[in-house]
Amino acid sequence: MFEFNTNYIHMRNFFIFIMVLFPVLTYSPQIESAKFMPMVKNFLPEIIMNWQTYACSQDSLGKLYFGGHGMIEFNGNEWIRHAVPGENIVRTIRCIGNRVYVGSYDEFGYFEPDATGRLSYHSLSRNLSSKILTDCEIWEILEIGKHILFYSYNNIFIYDGSKVSSLICGNKHTAGIFKTKGHILIQFEDGSLHQLSPDLNLSPVNSGKKFPIFQSVMEKSDGERYFMTVKGLFLFQKDKDSDIRDWSTAADNILERSLATDARILNDSLILVSTRRNGVLALNTDGKLMWLHNFRTGLCNNEVLSLFNDKDGNVWCSTDHGISLIYTSLPLTTLTPDITEPQIGVVNGIAKHNGKIYLATSQGCYSLDMKTMSLNEILNTADFMWHANVIDNHVFIGGSKLTILNNNHYNTYNHENTSITQSADKQYFYGTNYNGIRVYKAAHDGSFNESSGYMLPGLKATLHSVLEDYDGTLWATHIANGVFRIVLNHDKTKITERQFFPTLNSSNERRKISAVKLNRRVYLADADSLYSYSRETGEIHPYRKFCDDLPRIKQIKSISEVNSHKFWVATADGYYLIRYDGKHYSTEYEIPLKFFSIHNSGQNHNILIDNDDRVYFAATDGILLFNGDTGNDGDKGNNPVLSFARITTTGTPENEERLPIQPSNTPSVAGNITFNMTFVNYSNKKYKFKYSLKGNTSSVHISDDYVVSYGNLKPGKYIFTAELLDM
Repeated sequence: MFEFNTNYIHMRNFFIFIMVLFPVLTYSPQIESAKFMPMVKNFLPEIIMNWQTYACSQDSLGKLYFGGHGMIEFNGNEWIRHAVPGENIVRTIRCIGNRVYVGSYDEFGYFEPDATGRLSYHSLSRNLSSKILTDCEIWEILEIGKHILFYSYNNIFIYDGSKVSSLICGNKHTAGIFKTKGHILIQFEDGSLHQLSPDLNLSPVNSGKKFPIFQSVMEKSDGERYFMTVKGLFLFQKDKDSDIRDWSTAADNILERSLATDARILNDSLILVSTRRNGVLALNTDGKLMWLHNFRTGLCNNEVLSLFNDKDGNVWCSTDHGISLIYTSLPLTTLTPDITEPQIGVVNGIAKHNGKIYLATSQGCYSLDMKTMSLNEILNTADFMWHANVIDNHVFIGGSKLTILNNNHYNTYNHENTSITQSADKQYFYGTNYNGIRVYKAAHDGSFNESSGYMLPGLKATLHSVLEDYDGTLWATHIANGVFRIVLNHDKTKITERQFFPTLNSSNERRKISAVKLNRRVYLADADSLYSYSRETGEIHPYRKFCDDLPRIKQIKSISEVNSHKFWVATADGYYLIRYDGKHYSTEYEIPLKFFSIHNSGQNHNILIDNDDRVYFAATDGILLFNGDTGNDGDKGNNPVLSFARITTTGTPENEERLPIQPSNTPSVAGNITFNMTFVNYSNKKYKFKYSLKGNTSSVHISDDYVVSYGNLKPGKYIFTAELLDM
């Protein structure tokens, strides 16, 4: 909040709390077959240009800083480049307190914000003698005790808060420096390890024994350490080992030829290794290879130079060309076929039966064995498939032909099928196609009987899907626009009532309409709203409770119920987990597909709710797995802070003055003031800002913009507040 008048400003801090985190996922351990892997988002901002990015660090507000052509700042919304003297590549960055320390060639120092929030650079190396600062590339910055270490292979510089000195290592050249609990490990070129204590005393480890040259050292909370070399890993288990030993893993062959560059441990359970040739590998602490992300699976480059675990539990990859974010914190993964397996195309429908997931895609139908994670094409289905559906232990796969799986036997029938559903009394099946509705009378045991099928007379239309309402009425959606309401006679051979609704609202524009089912009742949806049918008036009206509670959810394609008070909604731009408390609907979790450059196909049965709280979603290039707990009452996560990036006032357009963000003395305002807001937003969820100005001139408005300006303010006292709204 800011209180100000034309010569008075006062700010009060405020915080916006958004729940964002979920538990880390369990990943498929078989690298030789299809697997579910964490989602990836790539960043190629213009300010990076064609430069490599190296290190990454995060400050207390969640902002990220990368090394590259200068220091690159990212707050989730905008990228800002800060120049470093010499214009050499910044190889290392470390946020400590309110400072961002950086190191490059023959240059190191720190950035610190001034009162207005602007970062300014302070060199610590500028006045050093050329005798100790010659040909020094700073590769690492570490904090130990009250000291900051700047590491190069030629020297180690120590900053105590007032002066810089050099750590004396005798005549030995160093090969690496690593941070462990309370200590620093320094490795020399001969392979020996030494430990640097907080009081800067250097002592040998294991009596000066020689080890392979390490690239990275990781330590778990129990003291177990992992040492990474260019071609493999070593292990030291505190309670088992007297020495560092070779650690054999399932990824040894891959590491041998991939040239490791960096490594991190995530949540004491997942070891991440970046490589020059093959992206990022993830192993569990038993040495099993959990997943491998590279250029083929979504990273912006195979050459990953460094890794960073952010405060949300995600992994940032600094690469040879761009920055990749691996969402290891999200309960969401994507199916990635092995390079030897079929690339399945757009998934239109999903079903599960007897331990296998069936995928109806634009290229055919595939089965995914959940035990072996093998992906196989189903014979004689190489065509566009509309849906996959399980009814009474039968798997129905619809396309230009109808394929039915029963007791591991496939039967294919030469008539097209775009959807199929079963009547509530289980006596009939209704299938849609390009010519109308085909009705099948069930066999005596209630099973599907294809030979009993017949086309329903009196309806010839290209239909997309059909659903049976709670009273037996059928709702059949046209493949392009409009919806039919159909009432049949008792033996389902004739239409007794038929209504066609070309549109669901007052406009005359015909639109594609979806039919969805919630609590046994059928609702209709178009691009704008969700609607219900009134039996009393024979009219369609917006479902007001749903629309008022969830105004942002539009273009609904399907609904899948979890239980009596929770359901998933698939829309054109995302998937939403909705809770109903008996009075109101609310969004419990959101998956914004556009953020990951994917979308659902909008076909039938594109959400599969498994019986082990796993939820599968159809997408344009595969399927997504949500592995969260749908039974909890809310999201868990860190609490991002909405804050002021900068505040400026102008008397004339040429005369702009930045104001203190946290002023001790309240400055004057020249009648015009601009607030630039910022908050960390790496999930790219859609938010809006609510800006309020109260005083002689008052206003309240909601905006997508991070910047708000007020001009020609009348003299007087004002209060400005900003709120972050979850949209």
